[in-house]
Amino acid sequence: MNSKLRLVVSSCFFCVAFSANFLPAYDGTIVGNVISALSKYEEDISLVARVKIQSGEFPGGLPVASEEGIFLYRSGLDRRLISFKRALFQEGDEPHRSQNDLMVFADGSVLGCQAMLDDTLQQFRGSYNPHLSLLFFSRKVAGIQTVDRDSVNYYFSELEPSIWWIGRTPFRLYLEGELEIQQNPLDNNLVRFKTDGPYGEISFEAGEADGWLPRKFRIVKRTDSRILNGTAKEWFTPKVVAPDPTDVHPEGKGPELTRTANGIREIIWDGTASQFSADSQGRWSPRQMDVKKTVNFYGGRSVTYLTHFEFDSLTFSPIFVEGDFETNIAFPRDFDVTVDEAAHIPYKWDGKRPVPGISAPPQLDRSPIVAGGGPRLFRLIFVNILLLLAIMVFFWFRRRNT
Repeated sequence: MNSKLRLVVSSCFFCVAFSANFLPAYDGTIVGNVISALSKYEEDISLVARVKIQSGEFPGGLPVASEEGIFLYRSGLDRRLISFKRALFQEGDEPHRSQNDLMVFADGSVLGCQAMLDDTLQQFRGSYNPHLSLLFFSRKVAGIQTVDRDSVNYYFSELEPSIWWIGRTPFRLYLEGELEIQQNPLDNNLVRFKTDGPYGEISFEAGEADGWLPRKFRIVKRTDSRILNGTAKEWFTPKVVAPDPTDVHPEGKGPELTRTANGIREIIWDGTASQFSADSQGRWSPRQMDVKKTVNFYGGRSVTYLTHFEFDSLTFSPIFVEGDFETNIAFPRDFDVTVDEAAHIPYKWDGKRPVPGISAPPQLDRSPIVAGGGPRLFRLIFVNILLLLAIMVFFWFRRRNT
């Protein structure tokens, strides 16, 4: 095994550097403790957080939009439910409230659910129930699946740090590469980590007092960095995309073809977590987290997102019951379900999941007369009858006169 080890001792800290393929041997030590703490978030978990997001372009200017909402995440052995109730505030517009859920089924298919909400973040009831939609991602049904169990976290966007994902990548994967470690015995044995690995550049602080979870971090992704199941270059590459059927738009501002961010040079995440505590099994979690995400474009333009999390509850290895992984958005039975990449295949909602629907009867080729239908068809038949009667009367009078 090719590994590099460097040890420097002084009165306040020591530094160690080693290659990523040496990480498994550190189980139970400093690096192993960090990986173990982060890996708990990839097991069965239930999480509820209040979230506030602000975004804007810099340099100069105030945030142009802000969101406030409640984020729910439940992940079991083979099921998952992700839900975000949000209120979007933009200057000059009325607040726009919606709920977007993602249900991951045991067979790996994913269902996107959406509804508009009232000012109490509850679904509109009764006959007025706008912007309801269901979008089904299933390889079995469509032959292709653009959102699956592995990629569903991509759609967390600014919410992903809540489960220790950053930039479409689990946090622990950033530890791959040659790590530099600094430990300061005079600061409660606080440990500083730094590396520039295949998933990006990272520096963070962690310590035993916080359960070895990062309490401060900085991550930089560039075009040559990897993401889970892909590359950052693929993520950053501009492309024209069709509007997402599950994306709610304010009245009068319907969906249009949009272009993804052009010319992204790098994305930087600066985060802090605080108020750590442990459960009865010694599994740690923070009560609050703040993340600043800066998207830098070629030419100097940048967009910044500020996200604040307050975790109301977080349970490791919860006991799930029937219905925990089902959306609470109310859809009428037999509501139409759009199959991603195969919208021509009819699917319906049976109250629990999408099921095959009934195809519409085929359109028959119709003659111009039949195609007219309705009053026009009646008039044509009536005229033909009158014409036939006139011919019969003509021949009757002719015969009589003869």
